[in-house]
Amino acid sequence: MEPDINRAREQYSRQAEYYTRSTAHSAGETLGLVVEWAQSRPDHKALDIATGTGFTAFALAPRVAYVVGYDLTAEMLGQAKIIRSQRGLTNVGFVQGVAETLPFGDGSFDIVVCRTAPHHFQSIDSFMAESRRVVKSGGQVIVVDTSVPGDPVVDEWQNMVELMRDPSHVKNLSIDQWQALFKKHRLEIDNSSKAYRTPLEFWDWVERSGTASDTVKELHNMFLGALPAVKDAFHIEERDGKIHFSWVVAALSGRKLED
Repeated sequence: MEPDINRAREQYSRQAEYYTRSTAHSAGETLGLVVEWAQSRPDHKALDIATGTGFTAFALAPRVAYVVGYDLTAEMLGQAKIIRSQRGLTNVGFVQGVAETLPFGDGSFDIVVCRTAPHHFQSIDSFMAESRRVVKSGGQVIVVDTSVPGDPVVDEWQNMVELMRDPSHVKNLSIDQWQALFKKHRLEIDNSSKAYRTPLEFWDWVERSGTASDTVKELHNMFLGALPAVKDAFHIEERDGKIHFSWVVAALSGRKLED
């Protein structure tokens, strides 16, 4: 199946309201990690690419002068604006567009962040090039995303079930692939980790994406019948009548080197 930006737009337009309740996006260790790694100052301007319903932008807002939350879908941004109003935040704005073509000038931001989204992008390489372009010299680019462990069989299984569950999925990368991209785009890595995981529960996972019932049944059987190496890699286990598992997370931050 060829990547298609319309699949992502349709998927997140339909499921936007659910993401306001998703703990995988609104909380979790990686949200705190982004805040910790971002060497923010009160005069800084930050960009949160694929902000979704805004949770990463909101976490950065108290620490910077201004945050732009940028996302593909109007429905996601609509939910983000509701939450912004509820929290009384006045230094967060929103812009709609694609991650591969950013409508901002060169060096517009001190910090560029993208959390739990690049596996949906049509071109991660273009996203990285644009992230580097819009960040100031010496500024930070921080990327956090679910990733594959690096074993070909296990990696193929993960990308397959993600695509079955959500047709807007493109590809999860390994930490090694992310490190290579940072180096290619002349971003000097100052932090890199694969120590974090995103804990998930099967029924919540498929509900969040609005997966069709026949596909849900197929996926359920695939999890129960997964190879031992797959079950071990993703900590797949049945507890209390539910399937629990977790994806590995790749997290990196880098500074823009001088041209």
